[in-house]
Amino acid sequence: MEQQAVNLQGENDRDVDLGQMLDVQSTPEEERKVLQEQQAVNMQGENDRDVDLGQMLDVQSTPEEERKVLQKLDSVLLPLMACAYFLQFLDKFILGQAALFDLRQDLNLHGSEFAWTSAVFYFGYLFWSWPSSYVIVRVPIGKYLTVSVFIWGGILMCHAACKNFAGLMVARFFLGVGEAAIAPGFSLITGLFYKRKEQPLRQSAWYFGNCIAALLGGVISYGIGHINTTSIAHWKLIFLILGAVTSAYAVVLFLFLPDSPAKAVFLTPKERAIAVQRTLENKTGVLDFGSFKWNQALEATLDPQTWFLVLYTFTSNLANGGLTTFAPIITTGFGFSNFKALLLQMPLGGAEIVFILLSAAITTFIPSSRILCMTFNILISMLGMLLVWKLDPENAAGREVGLTLSVVYAVNLPISLSIISSNVAGFSKKSVVTASLFVAYCAGNIVGPQFFLASEAPSYPTGLEESISGFALGAVFLLCLFVYYNWENRRRNRLYGRPEEMTSREELADELSNKTDRQIESFRFPQRRRPRGGHLPPFPEEFAMQGLGFTAGYFPEGWFANENVESETHYLEARSMHSQHRPERVLWLGVQLARLAGEWIEYSNVDGYTFSVRRKGMEYLEAENGSGYCGSPS
Repeated sequence: MEQQAVNLQGENDRDVDLGQMLDVQSTPEEERKVLQEQQAVNMQGENDRDVDLGQMLDVQSTPEEERKVLQKLDSVLLPLMACAYFLQFLDKFILGQAALFDLRQDLNLHGSEFAWTSAVFYFGYLFWSWPSSYVIVRVPIGKYLTVSVFIWGGILMCHAACKNFAGLMVARFFLGVGEAAIAPGFSLITGLFYKRKEQPLRQSAWYFGNCIAALLGGVISYGIGHINTTSIAHWKLIFLILGAVTSAYAVVLFLFLPDSPAKAVFLTPKERAIAVQRTLENKTGVLDFGSFKWNQALEATLDPQTWFLVLYTFTSNLANGGLTTFAPIITTGFGFSNFKALLLQMPLGGAEIVFILLSAAITTFIPSSRILCMTFNILISMLGMLLVWKLDPENAAGREVGLTLSVVYAVNLPISLSIISSNVAGFSKKSVVTASLFVAYCAGNIVGPQFFLASEAPSYPTGLEESISGFALGAVFLLCLFVYYNWENRRRNRLYGRPEEMTSREELADELSNKTDRQIESFRFPQRRRPRGGHLPPFPEEFAMQGLGFTAGYFPEGWFANENVESETHYLEARSMHSQHRPERVLWLGVQLARLAGEWIEYSNVDGYTFSVRRKGMEYLEAENGSGYCGSPS
């Protein structure tokens, strides 16, 4: 395999060829000397928080150290991003709630003007999405996102100064500009800091802030609406209070949100090296930032997966543009008062919480299930919208249940972003694909509200019909993406052979290269593997180890596991050091997931603690002989 050159520039602007780095023959003493010099240069001056390439490649880490790094990343990054996303959705969502506090009357909005104040937000979002994809590669990503949060908080406060339709339109447009970088930026950060298999759960974790905002947004507005004051309108108070909180939160992001794993202030130098090294296996350009590559941008626009994701995002968000703004008004059409309609927005957030937890569990423990999970979610939303549309107008409870289910599609956004993080290689290409997705997101949110006609308020039948059609088309495009990934993997296997046939040197070259997924011959899209010829299906312990690993990551002193995988003998044993921990439950879950995946047909429960699994097409061997699957408390 032809080696590619990778430019790794430092302050002295000297380039290092990757092929030379891999082929050079050196003594251990020479390697130690070079490494010491690299570390000495790297730890000086204003770049003293960076981790150099020599340390990154040379560092030796234990599973316990990796778990500790992962814990630190989770405990800092996920709360930071979740809180920011909570504010982002809340600040966007409150326009519909402010409408219940006489915003439309005070600003003299008529006809479709209120719908346009919702849509113009996405014009601003759309306007800045493409420039943001360029800027986010050129500047430190953490600082860029911090500035964005501070600016949009100030713009939100400016909403309170609006006197008419024109003023509100300007404020909403620039609010969209301020918020445009957040979700794409958080998606890129997730790809920088986490392995492929870790990304779906982490994308869902920070997106959880969206669900909490949907759950509590109505309650917050309800509380502000009951502030006893006559000097200022309550809808103005909502914008002022939430805007001030958002700008203040930007200070927290400035202090703690890192630009890359090598600059994470909450990690030690060795932990930074481990953080960089552990994501190399993604092959998605962990070192590929600092310059924008136009050839990668062109490839992104020609890639079929980009277009399937874009078309899905556009069609599914035809409903989002209407529901985000008009859901409280639709609820009043069921016969509820304005204040009760605010409280009834809580079930919508509750539904998102339930389904995002369910989706995170499924996509984490069942390999390559993301697209099918997204399809299920969008069909649930279509069912909910059908209930709102077709149930008798007197059936307020049933229609409210339908409205609650109709928002389930929203949990697909972090899954879409995790698909980009793991399936698109090359930092510039990834940023362009992410920006394209949000361009489609904006377009859907701009078009959608135009079908919610003021003359049809508060039931909006035309808007409901348009939303149902969008959900159906979205499901079709998701299935097209699923078929494309499987076809492309088979094509690559025919051309390049299976990636497991590569040498470790070739794998390292791919991991450190700044190439795209279409240029890396060993790159494959994650998919469910089936027995084929002499190839064995996935081992059941792969399923259990994910559940066990998650538990062990947070209770490292309470668990340990032994794994032995040979040619035809597979064994996994997990023991608890404390009686209250029940490893057999985690292992049993892994068995069930393996059976659901269709790779294994039966298991036996020997004594309540030991489980053995029979592989298709192979002779059954007892657990004690090494091919089983067991766990028992000590």
